[in-house]
Amino acid sequence: MYHMLGSSPACRCITVTLLVLSGGIHTSHAQTTPASRASVASERSAMVGSFATERLSLWQKRLNLTEWNISVVVSRATELKAKTVGNIHWDREKKTAVIRVLDPADYDMALEPMLKDIEFTVVHELIHLEMVPILSDLQRSAENRLEEEHAVNHLAEAFLRLDRGK
Repeated sequence: MYHMLGSSPACRCITVTLLVLSGGIHTSHAQTTPASRASVASERSAMVGSFATERLSLWQKRLNLTEWNISVVVSRATELKAKTVGNIHWDREKKTAVIRVLDPADYDMALEPMLKDIEFTVVHELIHLEMVPILSDLQRSAENRLEEEHAVNHLAEAFLRLDRGK
């Protein structure tokens, strides 16, 4: 997100677009219609998809997962497990994976924290993918899945703190 708020003309255009999509700038005083709300929601989903794909590309290289063909899908909460904001499904033999991130329509937070959370989700899911060779042969249980989530969260937080200079 930080690089998107730069001073080049393209960055200013993206910044204005993000402000419009986040509701920071109102383009009209007219009453919004369901169609216009749907259009804004669709644009926000597309923007989040682009952002997540860009962050995926960066983190896929950093985590040395470039041999994988990975895509991002923006998904509504109803398409994800309860109380989750994303997931990953992979095919180890084909080296393909799909990361699902929560649609902005289902977030209850401002744009910048939402984008940070989406980046966290991408990094989190990539760490799961990195661990596939180690974990695939183990007996999986609810208890060790909880431990795995805990470890993956800590690693993702550490990587993102380093990336953000904190």
